[in-house]
Amino acid sequence: MKKLIIPLILCLMLSACGYVKYGADDAEAEENNMEIDEDYKAAVERAEILSENYDSEKGLTAAQKKLLAEEYEKVDGIKFIQHSNGRDVKVYRHKDEPSIYLLYDGFWLTCVKGTYTMPGECSDMYDTLEDTGFKPFDWNRGLNGKGVVICENTEFTVADFNGYTLFSVNYPDVDIEIENMPMKALIYEDGGRTERVEFVIASSRYMEELSQKNIDDAAELLAKTGFGERSRELAEEMAQSLDKAGYKRDDGDVSVRSTGDAYVGETAAYNLFTVSKN
Repeated sequence: MKKLIIPLILCLMLSACGYVKYGADDAEAEENNMEIDEDYKAAVERAEILSENYDSEKGLTAAQKKLLAEEYEKVDGIKFIQHSNGRDVKVYRHKDEPSIYLLYDGFWLTCVKGTYTMPGECSDMYDTLEDTGFKPFDWNRGLNGKGVVICENTEFTVADFNGYTLFSVNYPDVDIEIENMPMKALIYEDGGRTERVEFVIASSRYMEELSQKNIDDAAELLAKTGFGERSRELAEEMAQSLDKAGYKRDDGDVSVRSTGDAYVGETAAYNLFTVSKN
């Protein structure tokens, strides 16, 4: 069991456009020639209503219990511990829309959701990655015309708390215990061809190694983005790189760069492991 208690922040100064599952209002979508997925929007709205209308003194109503049972499934392996009251915060994931989560401890309920942008031109990449351990949730196009598909595993989405800061930074009384490392993956592409994959990994003395699931998920993502038979080897190297100083190496058709304890302000926030095609 791993415990994570430091902030994890990643900022990307890029602009998104295209097809939006949710995250923009109708006016913004129309202005930017985007189409909103109404089913996803409705699922988000039901999740928000569920949390906004929750009464901590009365508990869940029959209708809310029915909604939670029908639309959500409990996520195992992630537990928030509130030390002052001893309550465990349970994590629930939407069955049809896996980027929508509810955090619930019996007295408190909130919705966690990520902006989900999917441009038509990257739909094939989204389809390829959707069933991996890294869920694509955003896409950006840089000034050079190249794109980046941004993915997170469940642990990153929940621990990072809507992309702002680690949950326990906002709530110092709360720690998170998790089986798998919070990880983010950025797939840089040009015309649908993957040029490099960058993994963003939590940096914490409480989380010293990747789980086997982390390694398997990374290997699968690399395989599906064109790194072939070397995918497993590269994923294993990433796992071994966490206790090493940063390094670079060039191995023919692939180059690797590892950066340990990258800093945000004065706090080590994450490790980076980048695999590029030469």
